[in-house]
Amino acid sequence: MQTIKRWIIIAISEIILCFWLLGTAADLVSAPSNSKVLLGIGFYTLGLIVIPGGSIWYVSQKIYRAKIKQGEMKTVLGEDISLLKLLDADKLKK
Repeated sequence: MQTIKRWIIIAISEIILCFWLLGTAADLVSAPSNSKVLLGIGFYTLGLIVIPGGSIWYVSQKIYRAKIKQGEMKTVLGEDISLLKLLDADKLKK
């Protein structure tokens, strides 16, 4: 459960960062300077694609690894262990 709480806190801070980037990008895109417009487009790309995509990729990889570990442990031990326990145990190990 600690892992899920940590991911929620990080997601909230990322949402705030993305909205700030989008607001800054809107100001820059409306500027008369070409360099500011290009910087604004870069901020739009960062706020809409790069940051959310990286977070989704990271979480999906962690869940995928936990599912593989869950299958291995079910094969070896014969009992089903929850993904949340595996995610938390993986966090404590490191």
